[in-house]
Amino acid sequence: MSGSVEGALFDSVARTPRDYGSVRAPALALYASSFFPPAPRDPHKAEVIEGFERRVMDPFRQDNMERIRRELHARVQLIPEVTHMSIGVHDAAALAEVIGSFLLSPTINTAEP
Repeated sequence: MSGSVEGALFDSVARTPRDYGSVRAPALALYASSFFPPAPRDPHKAEVIEGFERRVMDPFRQDNMERIRRELHARVQLIPEVTHMSIGVHDAAALAEVIGSFLLSPTINTAEP
């Protein structure tokens, strides 16, 4: 990667708010259905995590997905039953299918719910 491209990439990631409107390439945004992994052996911890997910992460995720659709005109895909740490590990074949479908789509530059 050239220095100017790398610099622009890092600058854009650090900028708040991100300037999605400047992106001129098709984009696929993947979202996990959960931020934290479940804690089945600790009921109290599981309850706290579930509360955080519903109270904080679900609205944040939904707002962010809507913003990505609106400003980036990206295809947004929510991957069920994974965390942001396991999105590419849980079911690699299913993820590969989502990505392959995006790459082969004749309308990859249009937003889809």
